Amino acid sequence: MYVMRYRSVDWLPVSCLLALASCAHQDLTPTHHPNRALVAEARSLATSLEAGVWPGLATGNFRVLLVDGDTEELLCFANEPPSGFLRNSYDEKLGCSVATRSRVFDPTFLATFPLDDGISTIVIGTPEATGKSNEEWVVTVLHEHFHQLQFACPNYFQRTLDLGLSNGDQTGMWMLNYPFPYQDEDTADAARELGVSLAEALQADDRDLAESLAKFLTARRSFAATIGAADLRYFDFQAWQEGTARYVERKAAAAWTAHSATRSSENDRLISALNAVDIRQDGRVAFYELGAGEAALLDRVNPAWADGYCEGDLSLHSRFER
Repeated sequence: MYVMRYRSVDWLPVSCLLALASCAHQDLTPTHHPNRALVAEARSLATSLEAGVWPGLATGNFRVLLVDGDTEELLCFANEPPSGFLRNSYDEKLGCSVATRSRVFDPTFLATFPLDDGISTIVIGTPEATGKSNEEWVVTVLHEHFHQLQFACPNYFQRTLDLGLSNGDQTGMWMLNYPFPYQDEDTADAARELGVSLAEALQADDRDLAESLAKFLTARRSFAATIGAADLRYFDFQAWQEGTARYVERKAAAAWTAHSATRSSENDRLISALNAVDIRQDGRVAFYELGAGEAALLDRVNPAWADGYCEGDLSLHSRFER
Protein backbone atom coordinates (compact mmCIF):
# COMPACT_ATOMS: atom_id res chain seq x y z
CA MET A 1 0.00 0.00 0.00
CA TYR A 2 1.15 3.52 -0.78
CA VAL A 3 0.54 6.32 1.71
CA MET A 4 2.02 9.75 1.32
CA ARG A 5 1.98 13.33 2.45
CA TYR A 6 3.17 16.54 0.89
CA ARG A 7 6.21 18.16 2.42
CA SER A 8 4.36 21.37 3.25
CA VAL A 9 2.09 19.55 5.71
CA ASP A 10 2.97 18.16 9.12
CA TRP A 11 2.94 14.38 9.40
CA LEU A 12 -0.36 12.84 10.48
CA PRO A 13 -0.63 10.98 13.79
CA VAL A 14 -0.03 7.28 13.52
CA SER A 15 -3.68 6.63 14.42
CA CYS A 16 -4.75 8.36 11.19
CA LEU A 17 -2.84 6.01 8.95
CA LEU A 18 -4.41 2.95 7.38
CA ALA A 19 -2.24 -0.05 6.60
CA LEU A 20 -3.82 -2.77 4.42
CA ALA A 21 -2.42 -6.15 3.98
CA SER A 22 -3.32 -7.01 0.20
CA CYS A 23 17.44 -16.00 -10.48
CA ALA A 24 20.04 -16.23 -7.91
CA HIS A 25 18.79 -17.14 -4.49
CA GLN A 26 20.32 -16.20 -1.20
CA ASP A 27 19.98 -18.42 1.85
CA LEU A 28 16.95 -17.36 3.91
CA THR A 29 18.04 -19.35 6.97
CA PRO A 30 17.71 -17.02 9.98
CA THR A 31 20.93 -15.28 11.00
CA HIS A 32 21.66 -12.85 13.80
CA HIS A 33 19.64 -10.29 11.82
CA PRO A 34 17.18 -12.49 9.88
CA ASN A 35 14.89 -9.68 8.78
CA ARG A 36 17.78 -7.62 7.44
CA ALA A 37 18.72 -10.71 5.43
CA LEU A 38 15.22 -10.70 3.93
CA VAL A 39 15.59 -7.05 2.95
CA ALA A 40 18.92 -7.97 1.35
CA GLU A 41 17.12 -10.72 -0.55
CA ALA A 42 14.52 -8.26 -1.83
CA ARG A 43 17.23 -5.87 -3.02
CA SER A 44 19.07 -8.69 -4.74
CA LEU A 45 15.87 -9.87 -6.41
CA ALA A 46 15.14 -6.40 -7.72
CA THR A 47 18.45 -6.59 -9.57
CA SER A 48 18.28 -10.19 -10.78
CA LEU A 49 14.61 -10.03 -11.86
CA GLU A 50 14.63 -6.53 -13.30
CA ALA A 51 14.78 -7.58 -16.96
CA GLY A 52 11.84 -9.95 -16.70
CA VAL A 53 9.65 -8.11 -14.19
CA TRP A 54 9.92 -4.34 -14.58
CA PRO A 55 12.41 -1.99 -16.29
CA GLY A 56 14.42 -0.09 -13.69
CA LEU A 57 13.11 -2.14 -10.75
CA ALA A 58 16.54 -2.09 -9.09
CA THR A 59 17.05 1.65 -9.50
CA GLY A 60 16.35 4.57 -7.24
CA ASN A 61 15.62 4.87 -3.56
CA PHE A 62 15.22 1.57 -1.66
CA ARG A 63 15.07 2.88 1.91
CA VAL A 64 13.34 0.61 4.44
CA LEU A 65 12.14 1.25 7.99
CA LEU A 66 11.90 -2.14 9.68
CA VAL A 67 9.53 -2.10 12.67
CA ASP A 68 10.66 -4.86 14.98
CA GLY A 69 9.35 -5.11 18.54
CA ASP A 70 10.06 -1.90 20.40
CA THR A 71 12.71 -0.80 17.90
CA GLU A 72 12.77 0.61 14.38
CA GLU A 73 15.76 0.13 12.09
CA LEU A 74 16.27 2.48 9.16
CA LEU A 75 18.08 0.56 6.42
CA CYS A 76 19.88 1.73 3.30
CA PHE A 77 19.60 5.48 3.76
CA ALA A 78 21.79 8.01 2.00
CA ASN A 79 23.87 10.55 3.87
CA GLU A 80 22.62 11.09 7.43
CA PRO A 81 19.48 9.51 8.94
CA PRO A 82 16.54 11.75 9.89
CA SER A 83 16.42 13.41 13.29
CA GLY A 84 15.77 10.98 16.10
CA PHE A 85 17.76 8.08 14.66
CA LEU A 86 21.16 6.95 15.85
CA ARG A 87 23.54 5.62 13.22
CA ASN A 88 25.01 2.56 14.85
CA SER A 89 26.30 0.06 12.30
CA TYR A 90 27.04 -0.97 8.75
CA ASP A 91 25.54 -4.31 7.75
CA GLU A 92 27.92 -6.18 5.42
CA LYS A 93 25.29 -8.64 4.18
CA LEU A 94 22.86 -5.84 3.44
CA GLY A 95 25.56 -3.53 2.10
CA CYS A 96 23.94 -0.58 3.87
CA SER A 97 24.12 1.61 6.92
CA VAL A 98 21.70 0.96 9.75
CA ALA A 99 20.21 3.51 12.15
CA THR A 100 17.84 2.85 15.04
CA ARG A 101 15.25 4.54 17.21
CA SER A 102 12.44 3.52 19.55
CA ARG A 103 9.31 2.28 17.81
CA VAL A 104 6.93 4.92 16.44
CA PHE A 105 4.85 3.04 13.86
CA ASP A 106 2.49 0.11 14.14
CA PRO A 107 4.37 -3.21 13.87
CA THR A 108 1.78 -4.52 11.37
CA PHE A 109 2.48 -1.76 8.82
CA LEU A 110 2.93 -2.59 5.14
CA ALA A 111 3.12 0.86 3.61
CA THR A 112 5.26 3.40 1.80
CA PHE A 113 5.34 7.11 2.60
CA PRO A 114 7.83 9.93 3.27
CA LEU A 115 9.34 10.19 6.73
CA ASP A 116 9.85 13.58 8.31
CA ASP A 117 12.78 14.31 5.99
CA GLY A 118 10.48 13.96 2.96
CA ILE A 119 12.12 10.79 1.58
CA SER A 120 9.84 7.96 0.54
CA THR A 121 10.40 4.99 2.84
CA ILE A 122 9.04 1.44 3.02
CA VAL A 123 7.63 1.08 6.55
CA ILE A 124 7.12 -2.58 7.30
CA GLY A 125 6.72 -4.89 10.27
CA THR A 126 8.42 -8.25 10.55
CA PRO A 127 7.04 -11.35 8.81
CA GLU A 128 5.71 -12.58 12.14
CA ALA A 129 3.95 -9.31 12.97
CA THR A 130 2.43 -8.95 9.50
CA GLY A 131 1.36 -12.59 9.26
CA LYS A 132 3.45 -13.36 6.19
CA SER A 133 5.86 -16.12 5.32
CA ASN A 134 9.42 -15.09 4.46
CA GLU A 135 8.63 -15.57 0.76
CA GLU A 136 5.48 -13.45 0.90
CA TRP A 137 7.26 -10.78 2.91
CA VAL A 138 10.11 -10.42 0.40
CA VAL A 139 7.78 -9.92 -2.58
CA THR A 140 5.72 -7.49 -0.50
CA VAL A 141 8.89 -5.43 -0.04
CA LEU A 142 9.19 -5.37 -3.85
CA HIS A 143 5.55 -4.24 -4.09
CA GLU A 144 6.34 -1.38 -1.74
CA HIS A 145 9.58 -0.54 -3.54
CA PHE A 146 7.57 -0.16 -6.71
CA HIS A 147 5.62 2.57 -4.92
CA GLN A 148 8.94 4.33 -4.35
CA LEU A 149 9.52 4.23 -8.12
CA GLN A 150 6.04 5.68 -8.70
CA PHE A 151 6.81 8.43 -6.21
CA ALA A 152 9.83 9.32 -8.35
CA CYS A 153 7.79 9.72 -11.57
CA PRO A 154 8.15 13.30 -12.87
CA ASN A 155 5.80 15.74 -11.10
CA TYR A 156 4.03 12.89 -9.33
CA PHE A 157 2.70 15.06 -6.50
CA GLN A 158 1.31 17.75 -8.77
CA ARG A 159 -0.18 15.22 -11.17
CA THR A 160 -2.07 13.53 -8.35
CA LEU A 161 -3.44 16.90 -7.24
CA ASP A 162 -4.39 17.67 -10.84
CA LEU A 163 -6.76 14.71 -10.73
CA GLY A 164 -9.04 16.99 -8.73
CA LEU A 165 -9.92 14.32 -6.16
CA SER A 166 -8.32 15.58 -2.96
CA ASN A 167 -11.08 18.02 -1.92
CA GLY A 168 -8.42 20.18 -0.31
CA ASP A 169 -6.65 17.33 1.51
CA GLN A 170 -2.91 17.96 1.30
CA THR A 171 -1.90 14.83 3.25
CA GLY A 172 -2.57 12.22 0.57
CA MET A 173 -5.09 10.42 2.76
CA TRP A 174 -7.74 11.04 0.09
CA MET A 175 -6.10 8.19 -1.82
CA LEU A 176 -7.43 5.84 0.85
CA ASN A 177 -10.61 7.64 1.87
CA TYR A 178 -12.07 8.92 -1.39
CA PRO A 179 -15.88 8.40 -1.29
CA PHE A 180 -16.17 6.03 -4.22
CA PRO A 181 -19.71 4.54 -4.59
CA TYR A 182 -18.66 1.02 -3.61
CA GLN A 183 -22.14 0.15 -2.33
CA ASP A 184 -24.06 1.24 -5.41
CA GLU A 185 -25.63 -1.90 -6.86
CA ASP A 186 -25.24 -0.96 -10.52
CA THR A 187 -21.61 0.06 -10.02
CA ALA A 188 -20.80 -3.12 -8.09
CA ASP A 189 -22.42 -5.30 -10.77
CA ALA A 190 -20.54 -3.46 -13.52
CA ALA A 191 -17.25 -3.86 -11.64
CA ARG A 192 -17.90 -7.59 -11.35
CA GLU A 193 -18.53 -7.81 -15.11
CA LEU A 194 -15.38 -5.81 -15.73
CA GLY A 195 -13.39 -8.36 -13.74
CA VAL A 196 -14.97 -11.28 -15.62
CA SER A 197 -14.20 -9.66 -18.97
CA LEU A 198 -10.57 -9.18 -17.95
CA ALA A 199 -10.30 -12.81 -16.87
CA GLU A 200 -11.73 -13.96 -20.20
CA ALA A 201 -9.34 -11.76 -22.18
CA LEU A 202 -6.33 -13.03 -20.22
CA GLN A 203 -7.33 -16.63 -20.96
CA ALA A 204 -8.22 -16.09 -24.62
CA ASP A 205 -6.25 -17.77 -27.40
CA ASP A 206 -4.31 -15.42 -29.64
CA ARG A 207 -6.88 -15.81 -32.41
CA ASP A 208 -9.67 -14.75 -29.99
CA LEU A 209 -7.76 -11.96 -28.26
CA ALA A 210 -9.13 -9.10 -30.37
CA GLU A 211 -12.71 -10.14 -29.67
CA SER A 212 -12.02 -10.58 -25.96
CA LEU A 213 -10.30 -7.20 -25.81
CA ALA A 214 -13.36 -5.59 -27.42
CA LYS A 215 -15.59 -7.22 -24.77
CA PHE A 216 -13.36 -5.87 -22.02
CA LEU A 217 -13.49 -2.35 -23.44
CA THR A 218 -17.28 -2.61 -23.68
CA ALA A 219 -17.44 -3.72 -20.04
CA ARG A 220 -15.20 -0.82 -19.13
CA ARG A 221 -17.61 1.63 -20.83
CA SER A 222 -20.54 0.07 -18.99
CA PHE A 223 -18.69 0.44 -15.68
CA ALA A 224 -17.83 4.07 -16.46
CA ALA A 225 -21.49 4.81 -17.23
CA THR A 226 -22.48 3.95 -13.64
CA ILE A 227 -20.17 6.50 -12.00
CA GLY A 228 -19.18 10.12 -12.37
CA ALA A 229 -16.09 11.42 -14.17
CA ALA A 230 -14.26 12.05 -10.89
CA ASP A 231 -15.02 8.52 -9.66
CA LEU A 232 -13.65 7.11 -12.90
CA ARG A 233 -10.43 9.11 -12.49
CA TYR A 234 -10.10 7.67 -8.99
CA PHE A 235 -10.57 4.12 -10.21
CA ASP A 236 -8.06 4.63 -13.02
CA PHE A 237 -5.53 6.13 -10.62
CA GLN A 238 -5.88 3.25 -8.15
CA ALA A 239 -5.54 0.72 -10.98
CA TRP A 240 -2.42 2.56 -12.22
CA GLN A 241 -0.86 2.80 -8.75
CA GLU A 242 -1.93 -0.16 -6.63
CA GLY A 243 -2.89 -2.44 -9.50
CA THR A 244 0.50 -2.16 -11.17
CA ALA A 245 2.28 -2.68 -7.84
CA ARG A 246 0.25 -5.88 -7.33
CA TYR A 247 1.14 -6.97 -10.87
CA VAL A 248 4.86 -6.41 -10.17
CA GLU A 249 4.60 -8.32 -6.89
CA ARG A 250 3.02 -11.34 -8.59
CA LYS A 251 5.46 -11.34 -11.50
CA ALA A 252 8.35 -11.27 -9.04
CA ALA A 253 6.89 -14.16 -7.04
CA ALA A 254 6.46 -16.22 -10.21
CA ALA A 255 9.98 -15.46 -11.46
CA TRP A 256 11.77 -16.06 -8.16
CA THR A 257 13.05 -19.62 -8.31
CA ALA A 258 13.12 -19.95 -4.50
CA HIS A 259 9.44 -19.01 -4.19
CA SER A 260 6.75 -21.66 -4.07
CA ALA A 261 4.75 -19.71 -6.65
CA THR A 262 4.94 -20.40 -10.38
CA ARG A 263 3.84 -18.43 -13.37
CA SER A 264 0.79 -20.66 -13.77
CA SER A 265 -0.19 -20.51 -10.11
CA GLU A 266 0.11 -16.73 -9.98
CA ASN A 267 -1.94 -16.48 -13.17
CA ASP A 268 -4.58 -18.75 -11.63
CA ARG A 269 -4.70 -16.53 -8.53
CA LEU A 270 -5.26 -13.46 -10.69
CA ILE A 271 -7.96 -15.12 -12.78
CA SER A 272 -9.73 -16.32 -9.63
CA ALA A 273 -9.59 -12.85 -8.08
CA LEU A 274 -10.93 -11.20 -11.25
CA ASN A 275 -13.84 -13.61 -11.43
CA ALA A 276 -14.73 -12.79 -7.83
CA VAL A 277 -14.48 -8.96 -7.83
CA ASP A 278 -16.80 -7.55 -5.16
CA ILE A 279 -16.34 -3.85 -4.48
CA ARG A 280 -19.17 -3.85 -1.94
CA GLN A 281 -17.19 -6.19 0.25
CA ASP A 282 -13.58 -5.35 -0.61
CA GLY A 283 -13.83 -1.64 -1.42
CA ARG A 284 -10.66 -0.06 -2.78
CA VAL A 285 -8.68 -3.31 -2.50
CA ALA A 286 -10.73 -4.74 -5.38
CA PHE A 287 -9.05 -2.16 -7.62
CA TYR A 288 -5.69 -3.85 -6.93
CA GLU A 289 -6.88 -6.94 -8.79
CA LEU A 290 -8.63 -5.05 -11.58
CA GLY A 291 -5.50 -2.96 -12.11
CA ALA A 292 -3.27 -6.04 -12.04
CA GLY A 293 -5.56 -7.60 -14.64
CA GLU A 294 -5.30 -4.53 -16.86
CA ALA A 295 -1.51 -4.57 -16.56
CA ALA A 296 -1.35 -8.28 -17.43
CA LEU A 297 -3.61 -7.72 -20.44
CA LEU A 298 -1.39 -4.86 -21.61
CA ASP A 299 1.47 -7.37 -21.67
CA ARG A 300 -0.45 -9.19 -24.39
CA VAL A 301 -1.60 -6.27 -26.50
CA ASN A 302 1.32 -3.85 -26.02
CA PRO A 303 4.36 -5.59 -24.50
CA ALA A 304 6.42 -2.37 -24.34
CA TRP A 305 3.82 -0.47 -22.31
CA ALA A 306 5.89 -0.43 -19.12
CA ASP A 307 8.61 1.68 -20.76
CA GLY A 308 6.28 4.69 -20.78
CA TYR A 309 4.59 3.98 -17.47
CA CYS A 310 5.42 7.36 -15.90
CA GLU A 311 4.31 9.27 -18.99
CA GLY A 312 0.84 10.53 -19.82
CA ASP A 313 -2.23 10.02 -17.66
CA LEU A 314 -2.11 8.23 -14.32
CA SER A 315 -4.21 5.52 -15.92
CA LEU A 316 -3.69 2.12 -17.48
CA HIS A 317 -6.80 2.43 -19.62
CA SER A 318 -5.20 5.18 -21.70
CA ARG A 319 -2.57 2.63 -22.75
CA PHE A 320 -5.29 0.53 -24.37
CA GLU A 321 -6.58 3.56 -26.22
CA ARG A 322 -3.15 4.17 -27.71
